[in-house]
Amino acid sequence: MTANTFDPLASPTLAALYLRQGHIERAASVVESLLQQNPEDGVALALGHRIQWLTTLGLEAWVQDGALALRLAAPYDGPLTLHVQFFPSQSLGVYDTRRPWTAERGGLRLPLPGPRGAAVAKLSGPLHGKTTTVAISRVVSW
Repeated sequence: MTANTFDPLASPTLAALYLRQGHIERAASVVESLLQQNPEDGVALALGHRIQWLTTLGLEAWVQDGALALRLAAPYDGPLTLHVQFFPSQSLGVYDTRRPWTAERGGLRLPLPGPRGAAVAKLSGPLHGKTTTVAISRVVSW
């Protein structure tokens, strides 16, 4: 997106949807477009801050040797829960897994549910007295 153009379909709802699905770059692009239209848009500013915060902590995801590999790029003080959604290409279903994050500074490896598909992961944990999403990975495919 260039500095003088904006997406006429951009909306806070679209940005939030992309963010929930793990499409962080798409969400950031929509937020950028919204802020070009109105630099004081409170919702767009809040979404931009959320994107920056989620990417700073950094849940990295990649596929290696038949497994989804995950690593937290920055330290986080507190218990975390890992949520992963697998989307196998050979079925219409979604495989969800939820487990405590047990990798301190290292990472975790989860077996892939099929020969092809996609996955997105998120970590949730306590923040200001309530449980919230603290990091989202990018969508990975294999």
